[in-house]
Formats: sequence, C-alpha cells, structure tokens
Amino acid sequence: LADVTYGAGPFTLAATASSGLPVSFSATGQCTLGGVTLTITGVGTCSVTASQAGQANPFWSPAIDVPRTFNIHPSPLTITANNQAKTYGTTADLGTTAYTITNGNLVSGDSISGVTLTSLLGAPAGAAVGNYTIVPSAATGTGLSNYAIGYSNGTLSVSAKPLTITATNQSKVYGSVLDLGTSAFDATGLLSTDSITGVTLNSAGTDAGTVVGGYPIVPSAAAGTGLGNYTITYANGTLAVSLNPLTIAATNQSKVFGSSLDLGTTA
Repeated sequence: LADVTYGAGPFTLAATASSGLPVSFSATGQCTLGGVTLTITGVGTCSVTASQAGQANPFWSPAIDVPRTFNIHPSPLTITANNQAKTYGTTADLGTTAYTITNGNLVSGDSISGVTLTSLLGAPAGAAVGNYTIVPSAATGTGLSNYAIGYSNGTLSVSAKPLTITATNQSKVYGSVLDLGTSAFDATGLLSTDSITGVTLNSAGTDAGTVVGGYPIVPSAAAGTGLGNYTITYANGTLAVSLNPLTIAATNQSKVFGSSLDLGTTA
C-alpha cells in the first residue's frame, strides 16, 4: 500500500491466499474498514492487516498475518482573500467570510467557519485612495488539521469620496469692482481631518462696467490638504449687480420779471 493524501479514496482492498481460502482485513489508525472498503479519516498512518484463518476440512493451517502500513499526508488547500472596496473616509469591516478556496477541496464533512482578514493600512478611515493588501490567516472550522493550508492575499481598493464645493452668492453695486476672494464657498463631504485653504472664484460680473443683473460665480482649482482623496464637483454661485443710487438735483436759475425762461435739459 502506497502513501496517500488526505481526501483520497475510498479504496477497495484485495488479497489472495495460496490455499484459495478467503482473506479478511482489519485496519487501525487514521482509517476505517467496512468489508473490503478502506476509508481515510485523517492525517497520520493507517495499518491494514490481511488474515487467512485456515480451514478444518480439508485442513489448511492459518496463514501468517500480513500487515501493511502507509502514511496519509495533509491535503493542500489554498485560501484566497476576496477583493473588497471602500470609499475614502470609511472604515472597512473585512468580515471573516470574504474568501475563496482557490486550490484543493474540502473533504465532505470538513468545513471552514471563518478566516481572519486584515488590512492594517487600508481598513482605517484615513487610508488614502489606492490599493491595499488584504491578508488572510488563521482559518477556523472542522477537520482543518488534515490540510496543509496556504494563504493568498486579496486587494482592498479605496476609492475617492465625493466632495461638492459651492461658490457663495455675492453682490455688488453697479460701477464698483468686486474682489471675489478665495474663501467664499461651502464644502459638502469634506472630512474634518482634511482642509480647503482656498478656491479660485471667477465671474464676468466683477468689473465696474458690468450692467445690473445676475452673473455666475464659477469656482475651481481648490487647494488644501488631502484633496487628492476626493472626486470634486463644483457648483456655481451668483453675483448680483444692483442699481447704483443716483440723485439728480436741478440747478437754481433766475429770470427777469416779464421774460420767458427756457430751463433747458442740462441745468
């Protein structure tokens, strides 16, 4: 009997005696015997003994038992962590079931109840956008001592977080020049650990000669810390140009009694 790997079989035993009498079998170790069917039960050794009990009439002496021992080696099994994804700013719970057996098979009756999955750099909320290793280890379950378990890493992908920057509405009076600055904006979706130090704000309505009306304020090119971890959307604000107060006072004029006066249009 040659060495086998756990999971092999079952095997049908066969032996012959020179007397032609039937041969029986017994087995000990990591195996069980049902009739002539040998079933492997675990890693270790299995000893099978062939016996022939002899016969009274016609007389045959019992044969000498023939024992055979063979080794049962662990079955190779590879557990691979499944790829997972999260958004920047969230904490990833990798769980214990996101894995796949990519090499080998579990024998019927054996099972994996969980696998430790860790990504020390990628799982925390502050992990920057990019790819991080998911490391599987310490599988638990039933019958796993019969396997030579190898582990293969997966990938945790951290994607950009949506961020909306909206220009704040502003106003000015016709005839004036407005400096929109770089801080008149609102940000939605920014984590407290990141910051926006300034946003470029442009509008066609800032010049003194811009007529009364509403003009878009267009934000762009945000600067700050951690902004590479965001997908930034910009939303326009409105610059309202209002009427400039104008007071027209008539100039004092005079005439002689009895005369007519043309007041004109420029006095």
